[in-house]
Amino acid sequence: MSANPNQDHYAICLFTKDTDHSFYEYGTMVQLTHIDIVPGLSHIVIQAMGLFRVKINQISFDLFNCCYVGDITRLDDRTEPSAVDSDWNLPIRNNKLLSNQPRPVSMRLGNTLPSFKPLNTYLSSSRPSWVSHMTAHRHIPASLNTFLPSPSSPSDQFQQQTVNTLIDQQLLPLLNGFFAKHEHHVTQYRWYLQKEEPEAAEALVWWLGVILPLTDQQKLYLFKTHTLLERITQLISWLNNF
Repeated sequence: MSANPNQDHYAICLFTKDTDHSFYEYGTMVQLTHIDIVPGLSHIVIQAMGLFRVKINQISFDLFNCCYVGDITRLDDRTEPSAVDSDWNLPIRNNKLLSNQPRPVSMRLGNTLPSFKPLNTYLSSSRPSWVSHMTAHRHIPASLNTFLPSPSSPSDQFQQQTVNTLIDQQLLPLLNGFFAKHEHHVTQYRWYLQKEEPEAAEALVWWLGVILPLTDQQKLYLFKTHTLLERITQLISWLNNF
């Protein structure tokens, strides 16, 4: 797919369950970072970095290049709060940290995997706030810099503070309970926590969208939301029903 008539970029899209092999309306624009061809296994391993969400306007199959090509629109979050954001007014719970023990420095797998401990035991009480990471600069290729969103406004900063509170006081306690019941997901989440540089709350939401048992429709709902606050509150709602 192309984000520029003179440049080729690629997007990851999902097929619908229809028999005509149509695609869902939303996808992710990616930058290819590495391609590894394994002749013995007859497959190719492609590494890529997600850049931003896209809405698929039109798509067709290119017979010459044997691939799908299409017209896309970058899907960015709104810069002003909406009525949907205002409607989400979940009660805040006061959950104390159970320990100041830092995150583990190594990960054990298989039979050596330790028994589950609440996630709070892996989070230092002095850890940086989610808000401090949410405005961190993310490298984007020069050819895509025209897609960068506008600077944050005071309303964005207020939403970030709200999101920070929701994550610390509601989302993380719910994740504690979920992983206590579904320990086979714990390893993936511990891997995320052990990263040397904690990523923004935005990245956390998409990571949870991968490892939580969400349906395709629920994942697509996250893709088409317009604010981080919407995504956080929706994840909280789903976790309450797991």
